[in-house]
Amino acid sequence: MEHRSPTTSHQNTTTPEASEPLSQLEMSSLSACEERINNRLTYRSPHFPEPVRYIDNPVFHQPEAWRTIVDVPANEVSRSPSGSSPSSGGELAALLRHPTLTPEKTTQLFLKMNFLKFRAVEELKSLGEAPPSSEQLNTITTLLQAAKEIKDLVVLSNTRFAVMATRGFVSGRSTRDDLLSIGLETLMTCTDGFDCSKGFRFSTYVGVALRGAYTRAVTVANARELAALTNEEFRLDPTDVRENPTLSGANHSYLREELSAALA
Repeated sequence: MEHRSPTTSHQNTTTPEASEPLSQLEMSSLSACEERINNRLTYRSPHFPEPVRYIDNPVFHQPEAWRTIVDVPANEVSRSPSGSSPSSGGELAALLRHPTLTPEKTTQLFLKMNFLKFRAVEELKSLGEAPPSSEQLNTITTLLQAAKEIKDLVVLSNTRFAVMATRGFVSGRSTRDDLLSIGLETLMTCTDGFDCSKGFRFSTYVGVALRGAYTRAVTVANARELAALTNEEFRLDPTDVRENPTLSGANHSYLREELSAALA
C-alpha cells in the first residue's frame, strides 16, 4: 500500500505547530501501517479497532491458495487422547477428554487460520483511505471470526498439554488453578506465534513454552514467599538502633535498603 504522509496538507503552513511532525501514535491513527518480524506480521488499519497479527507464508500469495487451503476435503481430523480420562465430572475432566489433533490436521488448521487473517488484511489494504462499506466490513469480520474459531479449536484441543505439564510444579505456593491460568495464556500466545512452515510440531513448541512458563511462575512464587518470611522474621524498626547499641545507624539503613530491594 502506498503510504501517504498525514502532514502533506500542512507543507505551506507557516505556524510552528503545523510544521511539527506527528507522533507515531497519531500516524498510526490516521493511516495504515504494517510491521514485519521475519514471517510475523502485524497490520493496523484506521478502519478496524484491533490490529491483525498473522504468520505469512509463500503459499498465501499463490492464485489457487483459497482452494488448496480453505476448500479442503473433510477427513479424520482428531484422535482420542492416550490414557484414561478422569472419572470425575467438571470442566477440567471435559478438557482432558477432548480429542487431540493429529500433527497433519494441526498444520492444516494453522495454515487456514493465518490465511484467513491474511485475506482480511488484503481486504483492509484494498480500502485505501476510504471507509469500508457494510459489505466490506462484513467480509473482513467474517474472515477474522473464522480465524478466531480455528484458534479456539487449537487451544481447546491442546489444553490437555497445559494440564499435564503442571505435574511436578504444583505446590502450596503454586496451585494448579494458578498454573493453569498461566498455561492457558501461554497456550493462546503460542497459537498466535507458531510458524508451521518451520517443520516443528506444535506440541513440541508449546510443551517447551509451558515448562518455561511454569518454571518462572514457581520461581517467582518461591522468591515472594522467601522475601515475605525474611521480612517478617528480621523486620527492623527505628527502635532497634536504640535498643541494640551494637547496630549502628549506617548498618541499620543498609539493611533496610536491602530488605526493601528484596521485596520490590
